[in-house]
Amino acid sequence: MICTLGTAFLVRTSRTKSFSWLISARVVGSLIILVLEVLASFQDEYRLIWRQPRTLVTSLYLFSRYFALLSQSVNCCLVFSLLSNPPISQTICSAWLHFLMITSQAMLTTLESVLMLRVYALYLQNSKIGAWLLFVFVVDLVMALLFGVRTLPALHYDEVCAGHGTPPEVLYFGGCVIATQLMLWAMTIFKCNIAIGGVPVVRLVLRDGAFAFALVCIIFGICIPYSFVQDLTAHVVFLWPISLMSMTTCRIILNMHRLKVIAPSISTEFTSYFEFPASDTVTTTLS
Repeated sequence: MICTLGTAFLVRTSRTKSFSWLISARVVGSLIILVLEVLASFQDEYRLIWRQPRTLVTSLYLFSRYFALLSQSVNCCLVFSLLSNPPISQTICSAWLHFLMITSQAMLTTLESVLMLRVYALYLQNSKIGAWLLFVFVVDLVMALLFGVRTLPALHYDEVCAGHGTPPEVLYFGGCVIATQLMLWAMTIFKCNIAIGGVPVVRLVLRDGAFAFALVCIIFGICIPYSFVQDLTAHVVFLWPISLMSMTTCRIILNMHRLKVIAPSISTEFTSYFEFPASDTVTTTLS
């Protein structure tokens, strides 16, 4: 009996240490890839973002880039301090999951905002399209809020902050996000199909739109089933998506600004619709 209990304790201790090491490695990895991305694109960022007048789009870029970098740095500090010595209290685990969920939702909302602004620009700031996109944007935010309110209190955590008891509302939220991406992609394809396919801005919008659509679908297509089959582990569900969505948002914005520099005669009209003064609100933008 004593031997059995001792063996079980050793196995559990070994599993806990291995799991903690895995979380630490993935937190560091998600931060490193973000830092490398910042270094790789900083020359273009300085030329196309920092030296340009502040607009809504450049503000979204800066938020996506540096809020993600800050949050991943905080996660790295937490993993090597409060979260480094299991068993971790339920309060700390809950606070960490709240922080991760808010950060990942902020990155998703920023990405959706940029994609919606691109669609809005494709339709030359049509007021009906703007009102519809604003409605979808608000619905997505409400769904995200309801999802957070229903999900986080229902979770229970083990000694390494793996959550148990994922509620079915996660499926509804994931379906809402994917439906929004499908709508944006369909609206993009429809508008681009009636444009000249050889125009660089059309190719760029289609390429970046396809990548963003695929990324969001892959993230939710993997993370949601995983959270039901396995424990809801933060290093799988939140950490890498935060970095990937931040990088995608910034790449989309930089690509649009690069095109404006490379082919100004072709893309200036479109990019002028894509950029809005930072002082403007969403309502005035869509009016």
